[in-house]
Amino acid sequence: MPESDVFPHPGAGRAPGEGWTQSTPGFGRWLHDFTDGTWSWSEEMIAMYDAGLSNPGDVEAVFARLHPDDADRVRTSLERAMRTGAPLNGQYRFRTDTRGERVFAFFGDPVRIGRDMVVALRGYTIDVTDHVQAVARGMATEMVEELLGERSSG
Repeated sequence: MPESDVFPHPGAGRAPGEGWTQSTPGFGRWLHDFTDGTWSWSEEMIAMYDAGLSNPGDVEAVFARLHPDDADRVRTSLERAMRTGAPLNGQYRFRTDTRGERVFAFFGDPVRIGRDMVVALRGYTIDVTDHVQAVARGMATEMVEELLGERSSG
């Protein structure tokens, strides 16, 4: 497949400023080509993972860095999408080389030839670590305030 088909610009067809740029931090693109079994990652994806990945890539190297509680769920979701041609999405924790554990959200769609023949999965991954941490801090603060309020009224 030509690279423009593998990693089409997600802002294509939009006015300047309305789409994503090629170098959006924390945003990467990926493709799993069923015809030859290869995985490809955009340069942004490789940088975001911070794990020494190469292109074409070894998905097992990615799974080796997933949090053990997330790996089976992500693998099952991926296998289901490959088998059925359904879209997929999810979230997982990933161990990077220099930035510790990060949280990534992913979504992907089948690439079809005609109506029925699925030849690949193509998708996007977003680093949502800062958002997840902010939500967790907010929830913890609310819980502490609630406990302190109960203690002072009781």
